[in-house]
Amino acid sequence: MEKKKSDIKVLLMRLVFMVIGVGMGLLAGMGLGKFLKAIKESSGKGPALAGLIAALLWFAAALILSTVLHEAGHLVMGRATGYEFIS
Repeated sequence: MEKKKSDIKVLLMRLVFMVIGVGMGLLAGMGLGKFLKAIKESSGKGPALAGLIAALLWFAAALILSTVLHEAGHLVMGRATGYEFIS
C-alpha cells in the first residue's frame, strides 16, 4: 500500500512541474509575440529596438526562473527519494 502512495506523490509532483513548465513556455511565447508585434507595428528603429531589448530581458528572466525551478525539482525529488542535500 505504501508504494501506491509514493507513486501518487511522484505523479502529482511530475504534474505540478509539467504545469509550471507549460506556464513558463507560454510566458516566453508571449514575450516573443510582443517583440514580433513591436517590430511589425514600428515605423522607426526606436520602438523595434525597445521591443528587442524587452524580449531579451523577458527571455533572460524566464531562463533564470526556469533554471531555478528545474534545480529545485532535483532537490525536492532527491529529498523525497531519500537523498541528502550536501552542497
